[in-house]
Amino acid sequence: ILFLLNSGISYFLFAYKSALLTAHQRNDILSNIQSITCLLQYGLQVLVLIMFKNYYLFVVIQIITTIINNIIVALIAKRKYPDYICEGEIDIETKKSIKKRVKGLMINKICHASQNSLDSICISTFLGLETVAIYSNYYSIMHAIIVFMGIIYSSIVPGIGNSIVTETEEKNYKDMKKFNFIYMWLSGWCTISLACLFQPLMKVWMGEEYMFSYEIVILICLYFYSLKAGDIRYMYSEARGLWYENRYRAIIESIVNVTLNIILVRLIGVTGIVLGTLISFLVINFYYSAHILYKHYFVHQKILDYFKEHFLYAFVTFIICIITYAICELVKMEGIFELLFKGIICCIVPTLLYLLVYGRTKRFKEATELFKRFLFFRNKKENVV
Repeated sequence: ILFLLNSGISYFLFAYKSALLTAHQRNDILSNIQSITCLLQYGLQVLVLIMFKNYYLFVVIQIITTIINNIIVALIAKRKYPDYICEGEIDIETKKSIKKRVKGLMINKICHASQNSLDSICISTFLGLETVAIYSNYYSIMHAIIVFMGIIYSSIVPGIGNSIVTETEEKNYKDMKKFNFIYMWLSGWCTISLACLFQPLMKVWMGEEYMFSYEIVILICLYFYSLKAGDIRYMYSEARGLWYENRYRAIIESIVNVTLNIILVRLIGVTGIVLGTLISFLVINFYYSAHILYKHYFVHQKILDYFKEHFLYAFVTFIICIITYAICELVKMEGIFELLFKGIICCIVPTLLYLLVYGRTKRFKEATELFKRFLFFRNKKENVV
């Protein structure tokens, strides 16, 4: 009940005020507020556990800091944007449009949230809680990287939304290809690092008895890369408000995922869970969602070019991953030193190989120009301040 109360308060208590900051591309303010309240929360929770050893107080502190976070966001939003006042009524057509989009958004969110939960439920049902615990350890590492990359995601979406309103379809399509190149470079590097460091990290952290086979690790890395491959496309779909158009895709994906999980887990164990989720995502999410975006927004562009580019990015990442992994295998150390040296290799080798492959391409030059404009904008802003 306390956890449910915390979740409810996070949405109910002035939550809409954060939308003003997001729409004005000021997620940095939201991040700063959240960082401060989280530090306050963790500090108080540590003290409570040491002094009182009471889990109820531990959770109550989380509720209090959630309230503080929402109040601070509301006050700052009101101070920065006092001209936004909720008054009057909107017309019926606008209400219908909002309801339609919210319905589609709700279906998408529910299906997305249930996907990973259903994976764990299937593992628990057919393979036991110990396998769930091991799977959760691997998933936690992957999810930490997803959360980190989510910072980029949340920072870009408002700008894309503004660009969709103010710029042409052709301009936005070119921008999407630039963002996609940069994002898939970063996603590829993360995938390579996971492939090379997953097992050494698990060995140091949990021990060899709580490790999956390397075949399952490869599938988890492929799953991670597949998730990230659709991110930029989904940003444009989300910024365009195509949630309602994606509703059937989300439902079909969830049904196919559960069906494949139940069938494959009986045949090949936990490998079947990861494989079923991977197949459902690639066939339904990646392929079907791209068609929806090109049908409802990029109507004058060729979807085949989009798939060709992704195939190229995936192929290059695959080759670089093999080379990097082969070099990492030359490290004959154990424990933390193995993890450290392989980490250094993963920082240097993929970066050099990506530069070797993409360094003279048109996409790389466009990405470089994009970074230069970004740095110039930041320096100019700081000088003005």
